[in-house]
Amino acid sequence: MFCSNCGNDLSGVTGDFCTTCGTKKENQPSPQHLQQNTTYPTPYYHAAPSHEGKATASLVLGIIGLVAWFLPIVGLPVTITGLVLGIKGRNSYNRKLATVGVVLSSIGLTASVINAALGAYMGVMNTF
Repeated sequence: MFCSNCGNDLSGVTGDFCTTCGTKKENQPSPQHLQQNTTYPTPYYHAAPSHEGKATASLVLGIIGLVAWFLPIVGLPVTITGLVLGIKGRNSYNRKLATVGVVLSSIGLTASVINAALGAYMGVMNTF
């Protein structure tokens, strides 16, 4: 027995679905049909996710944000961008990398906001 979608040999499969592509095991064609249909779609787990680079970029921006927190004009945009990319990158295979990027960006964003607030407060206090 062969899968009608990807051609996987299903003779040892006990479930109702193909283990390669997930197609339901009904009305499976003969091997002669599979020889005629030589183009098979890529199985769903082999497709390249579109958010892989976002997770990595979030991690890098989170690290940069931790270093750049003392300059809020640099730290704020870097950490906000890292936070957004990390949230979008959580839909990829690099979910852990994106999560670390979100955490680092959040810490950098908090430090940047506190530094900006203290700088503004000290600036106001020095004018009096």
